[in-house]
Amino acid sequence: MGDRKDLAMRKQGSFSVEFKRQVVEELLSGESRPALILEAGIGEIAYVTPLCILGVFLISSALEGYLVGIERLEFGRVRGYLVRIGLIVSGVLLGLPGWQTDYSGLALALVILLPILLEKLRAKRLSSMSN
Repeated sequence: MGDRKDLAMRKQGSFSVEFKRQVVEELLSGESRPALILEAGIGEIAYVTPLCILGVFLISSALEGYLVGIERLEFGRVRGYLVRIGLIVSGVLLGLPGWQTDYSGLALALVILLPILLEKLRAKRLSSMSN
């Protein structure tokens, strides 16, 4: 009876891994990032993992409305929503496979965040000069 249980557990484990692989491939429309489930070379894993972490960070910051270093993402009703939607799109692009989407996501994040950071630095500099 113990052998049957061991066999069932091994089959369940291999099914789980194969199911996860299929789900990842289907979600990414046939093209997948095997590095996300550590089935690639160390170079690809080192390239993909930080990009996906950044993507998740941007999406969660946009949904929460707070970004570390910038603080609240509320710049008026319309502009705030546009910034947040742009960050979500940027994060999704970072998670999709392909170098084109990676660079597009990074460029979009820079286009959105760089002016905000410069505005914040300018405001901080002006406030420190007036004191």
